[in-house]
Amino acid sequence: MYFFQIRPLGQALISLAFIAYTLLNLNGLSATGALNADSLKTLFWQAGIALIIAEVVFHASLAIAFWKQADAGEDERDHGIEQKALAQSNYAHGGLLLIIFLASLGHERVPTDFYFTELATHYNIAILAAMGYLLIDAIKHGAQAIAYFRSN
Repeated sequence: MYFFQIRPLGQALISLAFIAYTLLNLNGLSATGALNADSLKTLFWQAGIALIIAEVVFHASLAIAFWKQADAGEDERDHGIEQKALAQSNYAHGGLLLIIFLASLGHERVPTDFYFTELATHYNIAILAAMGYLLIDAIKHGAQAIAYFRSN
């Protein structure tokens, strides 16, 4: 595997891992009855710092392992693949914005099992937005990884 194949695949896996980590912790906090605004803020801080550390370690290890390829730069094929992946993730972005808009209208317009009932609506929307943007990141980088695998 090459640097330009591993990089988007790793970034997509990191995003999916942090979605799973956050949702499992939210579910655990909700099941124990400990889910409140303070525990949510603590969880988001922990997940955010861990996400930054994971990205830095991942990119540093890739730069060390593939130092010749990482320093080569990008060509027109790489830019084309990136533009196609951005176009595909824009569809998911539009869907996420629509869901956030509908969720912001209130509980009566969205099913009640869509929310964590222990939290206020704006915290539920923040959870939805954070998980949605991680999912969009995973879609974008997954599309790039698939395009790189198909082109080789």
